Amino acid sequence: MKYGRLRIVDSFSRKRKDGKAVKWVLCKCDCGNEKEIREYHVKTGAIKSCGCLAKEMLTKRNWKHGKGSHPAYSRYNSMMKRCYDEKDDTFHHYGGRGIEVCDEWKNDITSFLEWCEENGFSKELQLDRRDNNGNYSPENCRFVTPTVNLRNTRRNVMINGISLREHLDIIGEKYNIGFPTLRYRYYTIKKEGLEPNEHNLVHNKRWLR
Repeated sequence: MKYGRLRIVDSFSRKRKDGKAVKWVLCKCDCGNEKEIREYHVKTGAIKSCGCLAKEMLTKRNWKHGKGSHPAYSRYNSMMKRCYDEKDDTFHHYGGRGIEVCDEWKNDITSFLEWCEENGFSKELQLDRRDNNGNYSPENCRFVTPTVNLRNTRRNVMINGISLREHLDIIGEKYNIGFPTLRYRYYTIKKEGLEPNEHNLVHNKRWLR
């Protein structure tokens, strides 16, 4: 069977840390390289080559648009590699789990660079997705500090589209309450089977300390 540039030549199973067996396949790419890939990623089309396809796409874009000198170009290049370069170290967190770049940006780097210029780009800030399960698109992206970007991970609790840390920081700044105190109250209220909100985090003496 062939999927994209990959032809499956062998299949086998590997056990995950939890003991569950996962199917893998040995594929031969049209370019001649061989690569072991999870069967799911091959058959769903998440991975279409050994990595050569993504490199060719990037090379063509670089040659076509001539925007390599733009200060935000590195953001574009990194975004594309995370989503489409199977050899990128972070691919499994992005393209490997179905994260894509919207057609507007993928097909027109100028559109992406103009969005950057209009939405607070600076070299000190990082490109961040508000919804970590969503794609790279104008409505889901923003520029944030590295600290905020680190908070906004899949492991974090999200409230109204922002991380728990950001949510509590906003409340803390409003009422002059430190983050450790609000975090303690938040999880104490959760253990009671109740939903933490601004009122009980700040005013309910039952959880104050």
